[in-house]
Amino acid sequence: MPVKEGPAPLVYLLETAGRVRVMEVESGAVIAESPAMPRSIVSIDQRVGVKIGNQLLVKGPLASDRTYRIYLETGGANEFRQQTITPLKPNGR
Repeated sequence: MPVKEGPAPLVYLLETAGRVRVMEVESGAVIAESPAMPRSIVSIDQRVGVKIGNQLLVKGPLASDRTYRIYLETGGANEFRQQTITPLKPNGR
């Protein structure tokens, strides 16, 4: 499942480290793939190309009429945690 999808310009801030894959939807082609650190910014820009942080993975120009998907593989299972906390009564019980 992609973490972000749309036409360029497209930006995604990584919350965790992992392997980033950028795919062009129309052709199904993977146009960029690279490991990335947490808090890195993945950017897809028609003029500049595909970048992760300051690293240029694919030099632009990119086609203007394309849709892109950004995937993040972390190597672990996705986890969602939910916890309900009941406040104490004023007397502490």
